[in-house]
Amino acid sequence: MNVKDEIQAMYDFFVAYAGDIDGSMANMNRQQLLEHLGSYISGDVNLADSYEADDIFIGVTAAATGIPEHDFLRYALKFFGHEK
Repeated sequence: MNVKDEIQAMYDFFVAYAGDIDGSMANMNRQQLLEHLGSYISGDVNLADSYEADDIFIGVTAAATGIPEHDFLRYALKFFGHEK
């Protein structure tokens, strides 16, 4: 299934997921947020491209919407105010 508005879908996802059981992602810095949602691969620890998404909720939502998992990492930085 593909959604018509990927940005709105990711926004809605993070509105629902922001206060998760591990604490509020809104209080995490850029690196903490990326490490929370993904696994560091290599490169700059502050860049989404240096991580592979491994969050189970992102994985399920990506599968259900057709939005690539990595797009959620990039969008998370924007959603939580860490966009460079």
